[in-house]
Amino acid sequence: RMGSSSRDYTVFTINWWQNGAKLTPGDTFSKRAFVFASELAAAKPTADNLVPKVIPDKIDDTRWNPRAVDIYKVGTTSFDAVAATTSQGTSTTCTSTSATLACSGFSTPKAGYVPFFHITCGASNYLGPDPYHFTPGNGEWFTFPGLSNNNTQKIRSYACAGEVESVRPTWKLIGWFDPLTCSSLGSGLSYDDNICVVPTPPPPVTAAPTSLPTGQPVT
Repeated sequence: RMGSSSRDYTVFTINWWQNGAKLTPGDTFSKRAFVFASELAAAKPTADNLVPKVIPDKIDDTRWNPRAVDIYKVGTTSFDAVAATTSQGTSTTCTSTSATLACSGFSTPKAGYVPFFHITCGASNYLGPDPYHFTPGNGEWFTFPGLSNNNTQKIRSYACAGEVESVRPTWKLIGWFDPLTCSSLGSGLSYDDNICVVPTPPPPVTAAPTSLPTGQPVT
């Protein structure tokens, strides 16, 4: 118990205050730290062993090695997101003849690019940079990114505007895209990861008959 409060646990926080303690849009801060419990005699040697393993790091948007992520649309109803097959790959392939390339982005943060989400609320779909698209009050007393202009209203991101309380939104991070060149996306696009499925290649034909049956017939 802490003092005269009714709390019977200890809260641990990490305060990043040393030189360079400033995050700009697109930056990521990570820190590996340790909390342990031991006998008093073992506390100092255990801590001394862990000190060099504590690693703080600030990762800016130039230190990532992203691969390309492309969004392919089928009409105005569905889309698929395809990533390059290799690390730092710059191209993707979609086998669907009815899909068209709608937007190109990356798998990690990049200067000038913002995260795009596919959000569902009941039967409604949205693809774009606004994670609060279906939140009650969006566009009325608050607009993302930004703060509420009405302190009497709560921003309930867990709720779906116009739906019953039991309906909850889902989010899927698609990638990082340019919000200016990808402005043709938005409401009504459902995510279908079967649009651009690459077919499994047929098994190779051996130069000579095998001694055991193959896993599947060779045509």
